[in-house]
Amino acid sequence: MTELYTPASIIALFVIFPLIALVVLGLRFHVRLNLQKPRELGIDDWMVLVGTILTVSLNINGLVSTIDGGLGRHTQLTPEGKPIPTPRLRVTQHTVYPQDIIEKVAYGLVKLSILFFYRRIFRVESFRRINSIIIAIVGLWAIVFFFVTIFECGVHPAVQWTASKEVQDATCVNTARLLLCFAITDIITDFFVLVLPIRQVWRLQMSLKNKYAVSFIFALGGLSTAAGIVRLGLVVRASNADYGASSDTLGQLTPPFVWTNLEVTIGVIAASLPTLGPLR
Repeated sequence: MTELYTPASIIALFVIFPLIALVVLGLRFHVRLNLQKPRELGIDDWMVLVGTILTVSLNINGLVSTIDGGLGRHTQLTPEGKPIPTPRLRVTQHTVYPQDIIEKVAYGLVKLSILFFYRRIFRVESFRRINSIIIAIVGLWAIVFFFVTIFECGVHPAVQWTASKEVQDATCVNTARLLLCFAITDIITDFFVLVLPIRQVWRLQMSLKNKYAVSFIFALGGLSTAAGIVRLGLVVRASNADYGASSDTLGQLTPPFVWTNLEVTIGVIAASLPTLGPLR
């Protein structure tokens, strides 16, 4: 693992980025309730609020996995190369399941909040029809992966951290394929969310400079997508290496764990940036 994945670096990432997200969220609500009319919150605001709460909880979960667990460390092995079930390893294994569940809801809410924000500002009927279709797709996407993740080992989730790999393989869905499918579809839905407003922005009656500025603000969501692409690369590499077969469980879990939190936290920040125009 590189310097990015040391416990100190991970703790810094899991503290700094959520704090930025909370500040940006506070500014968004200040704009909505004090600087704009009507002074009321919309469904996009409530969605990004819940998404931010879930994102903060993901980072707290990550801090527990790092401070009390073994995230950012390597698995201790016996002389025969078998993992030693240390307390740190157990803590991290216990944090993976809630992490996987909460992230599905957080990802979905962040994307949906952006899509509903588009509906607030772009009122062209043809755009709203396309927007509604993408909202339905993203909502269904989040719901499906949420329930698949909850029941990936049937009604025995503890199998993921208490049973041998052979028992896990017999009881659970293929984890590598599930992670890969989610990572790919996450990027695809991100792409739809990012490109959807471009045409409408360039139809607005404003100067070319302002059009570029607005487009740039919307495009900042691409930073979250970039983090998602990095995570996809990590998942592909883990899949090719036979996910779960490595004795270094902690070394295998750490990079995707970190980039998942980075992606969703950056997404929460990017979702609120377009609403902060009145602060200028």
